Amino acid sequence: MKKFALMLICLLPAMLYAGEPKTAADVEEGVHYTELFPDQEAGKADDHIVVQEFFWYGCPHCYHFEPYVEPWARKKKAEGVEFIRTPVVFNRYAALHAEMFYALQLMGVLNDELHAQLFDAIQHDRRRMSTQAGIEEFLKDKGIDVATFRKTLNSFAVKTKVRRAANLAKRYGVNGVPSLVIDGAYRTGSGVAGMHGMLVVADTLIEKIKKERGE
Repeated sequence: MKKFALMLICLLPAMLYAGEPKTAADVEEGVHYTELFPDQEAGKADDHIVVQEFFWYGCPHCYHFEPYVEPWARKKKAEGVEFIRTPVVFNRYAALHAEMFYALQLMGVLNDELHAQLFDAIQHDRRRMSTQAGIEEFLKDKGIDVATFRKTLNSFAVKTKVRRAANLAKRYGVNGVPSLVIDGAYRTGSGVAGMHGMLVVADTLIEKIKKERGE
């Protein structure tokens, strides 16, 4: 029963799948994305567009989305788009992974390579990382200082970041992962647009925002 509840976080959006848009002409509001009212200033930046990915290391759909979104994010950075990963806190396992994510980020060791390795360890290698001890064993194998990680994990800064991430997901109405929020104004997810379709939707909305800004 517990395992079913955890998987539902990823599977629920898929039940709403409306078909993957191939081009901008296929993208439909209310079908492939939702406009957020009012648009959330927390997702905005002064001079560029912010795209937030909401994810969980324990979600297989998020794992399969990585090969799509990682090169897309690198390409978009050159176009003035800021890409931000935001872990969800839907249950205690996800909360632990969110704490891990922000602790490693604050330590300055969380790069794209380690992010991918964390996904691989959980989804491909089936390492038991649902406990702090399991996470620390993995980090030790990677040469990361466990004592520093433990101290950072329990810090006020990490707790603040996790709380903010949980509030953002609630504010944006994110109830499944992976999901993208574009500039605090639009939300899409794999459940309504598919893996590649999410990026088609994001591209379409980024161009829409640029036109509205007169860029």
